[in-house]
Amino acid sequence: MRMMLLRLINALRTVRARGLTRDPAASSLEHLYLRFGRDILAQAAQDRALSDAIAREVAVIDQSIEQQGARPGPVELRSFLMGYGQGVIDSAVIRPDLVAQDTSCDSPYPSSVVRLGALSQKAFAGGLLRMT
Repeated sequence: MRMMLLRLINALRTVRARGLTRDPAASSLEHLYLRFGRDILAQAAQDRALSDAIAREVAVIDQSIEQQGARPGPVELRSFLMGYGQGVIDSAVIRPDLVAQDTSCDSPYPSSVVRLGALSQKAFAGGLLRMT
């Protein structure tokens, strides 16, 4: 009986370890999409100005990736987008006053909204996200 209990505990630890070490960046992209991106893209589908701003920001992301010199694969793209998303979230949390005043994206929407929409759009285009 004790041996069975030890095997069960070991199996549970193994399953938990596999779950924790699975590609955490992918689940983080999914989390950003579910938390912010889905609503932003739904709003962009109804608002032409937001859609255009997101398209311009996707072009900026593409240009940044091209400047690195290599066409990234899924892992590199995921890493780039997670860093990009972390920067957007950090700037919105640390300095929300600056984000509210930021007009670099030429739209009535805050830059964080446009950038999170672009992140979601680029992740879909790269095959990193699926519709849920």
